[in-house]
Amino acid sequence: MADPAALGFQRRADRVRLANTTRRLASREWRKVDADNIRASYGAVWPRLIALLGTAQERAASGADTYLERVVAAQGGSTQDVAVNAAAWRNSASDGRPLADLLRVPAWWSVNALANGATPLQALAYGGTVLDRIMGTQVVDAGRTADGVVITASRVSGYERIAAPPCCARCAILGGQVYRWSTGFERHPYCDCFHVPVISSYEKRIGSDPMELFRNGQIRGMSQADIKSVKDGADLNQVVNARRGMSTAAGRKVSWEGTSKRGFAGTRLGGGIPRLMPEQIYKDAAGDRQQAIALLRANGYLR
Repeated sequence: MADPAALGFQRRADRVRLANTTRRLASREWRKVDADNIRASYGAVWPRLIALLGTAQERAASGADTYLERVVAAQGGSTQDVAVNAAAWRNSASDGRPLADLLRVPAWWSVNALANGATPLQALAYGGTVLDRIMGTQVVDAGRTADGVVITASRVSGYERIAAPPCCARCAILGGQVYRWSTGFERHPYCDCFHVPVISSYEKRIGSDPMELFRNGQIRGMSQADIKSVKDGADLNQVVNARRGMSTAAGRKVSWEGTSKRGFAGTRLGGGIPRLMPEQIYKDAAGDRQQAIALLRANGYLR
């Protein structure tokens, strides 16, 4: 019988591979932007980036129902049929804004950098970094929230959060914990931690203990002082602020990536209506699973 952790790591690996391919293709498009005419040249690239990312989002969300069935079977359980609508993840950012709005942001960063004294090549580098972060994060978020939807719709008890080592300290101490179906998955940009659905009768730990990751040197970003503190007996959970820089892929209040709301062509960003995202639905349902499932279906996430 397949191992639940192995199934989870395979799902995660497929998603990360798709995200990395999307990042490479986006970088190729970004190189077509003219450093001396960013606004006009990005206008030609922008529609292709929207199509690229939308396709990758749909691919990342697909297979969530099959993944759920295999993981639950590996734990000796069964679940009712769940049919996720992968196309529902296409063209919406994980905070609910239209993808077209989010993909204006890299050019905004470049134009803003120029206005603040950067050279054209430096300005392009800033925008390229922002684009890379968007591509990497949005693809993984689509797959991860799709997995959360099938967990909710199938009525399994919840999920275990798995940290994929090497990982940051925040992810390490959140990993290995079991959460209710309604708990949003906290993540940071480029985070590739993942869900493994768990049934109530399954008693084995699926992921790694945070201290095991620490002892094996698989936690990145800790200061030497923090490492010494833990080695001297300090509680890893007390040393690390787990939720600094973390957020769920949800919300009606659109976060604007630290920009003003003016677009790269001087137009207002956020002209589209923010979409109701799955993790916002869980909050709105306030623990009522039937209502959450009804809202997921009404918003197109379930067939």
